[in-house]
Amino acid sequence: MIKLVPNPTFEQSVKLTVPDLFEPVEVFMTFKYMTAAACAEWFKASNDKPVGDAIAEIITGWSCVMNEEGMAAEYSKENLQQLLLAYQPASLEIVRAWQQGLTESRVKN
Repeated sequence: MIKLVPNPTFEQSVKLTVPDLFEPVEVFMTFKYMTAAACAEWFKASNDKPVGDAIAEIITGWSCVMNEEGMAAEYSKENLQQLLLAYQPASLEIVRAWQQGLTESRVKN
C-alpha cells in the first residue's frame, strides 16, 4: 500500500568520498521529504544561499559521523558546515542522495 501523504522525513544512505580511501564511506542521513514543486523551489532558492545553509534545510539528522575524538558527532548546522569544508565533494553527494531518496525506489541485491 501507499500513503497519500508521505512521511515528513526519510533515512537515506549517503556515500561520501574520503581522501586516501578507495571506497566511499557510508553514512546515514535523515532528510526532509518535499513534493516535486517544493523540491524545484528549494533548488531555485538555494542558488542565492551559501551551500551549507541550503543543505541544512534538507537534513534533520545523521549517523555514522564521528568527531575528532572518535565519538559520534551529533547533527548540527555547525557540524554539517565542518563536514562540507573538510570533504569537497560532500555537498553534491548529499544532494544527490536526497534526490535519489525522493525519486527512486530502493533495490535490494
